Amino acid sequence: AGQLGVSRGPFREAAQRLVQEGLLTATPGRGLRVVTIGRDRIPALYAARTSVETTAARLAVARATDPEVASVRAAYDALVSAGASQDPRRIGDADLTLHWTLVAAGGNPWLLRWMTTLIVEVRVASFTVSDEYAVRADSPESHEILVDRLEARDADGLVAAITTNLEEAVARLTAPQEAAVETIEEPH
Repeated sequence: AGQLGVSRGPFREAAQRLVQEGLLTATPGRGLRVVTIGRDRIPALYAARTSVETTAARLAVARATDPEVASVRAAYDALVSAGASQDPRRIGDADLTLHWTLVAAGGNPWLLRWMTTLIVEVRVASFTVSDEYAVRADSPESHEILVDRLEARDADGLVAAITTNLEEAVARLTAPQEAAVETIEEPH
């Protein structure tokens, strides 16, 4: 609370919510710590992402307005710009923002709330499983199909593209030495 410049009451409330969401663990007499998400839990984490993102994708194809679709395109353009920077954190942020924006275009507030938590857990997992933060070197290219399928209003194609994208992420995070995808890394 002192480090953040807030009173203890709101800090305790926020910390308790993060404990309830599974992002922090509380140990009596020891305090709080951020959870770890090891390689063994990544498939389940990404299965949840796949469920949320593909459900939202079908909703987005069916109901997203032109400005909502344009916001997904803008998020993709930001990913392209981040890719040119070769900055892994910037690329990773832009990647997750694109996925979040796609879920937002689905218009379901529960899916969006779950996606927000899943994104935090993806970050935790990324930092738990490796000494380096790594992103796909071809991240912009590998995500272009997501935007193309949304703009074409192709629900099945978008669901297939999301599923493939997330399956490849699981493969990269669970067996990085065997991954066939070039990455850009940044030490912790």
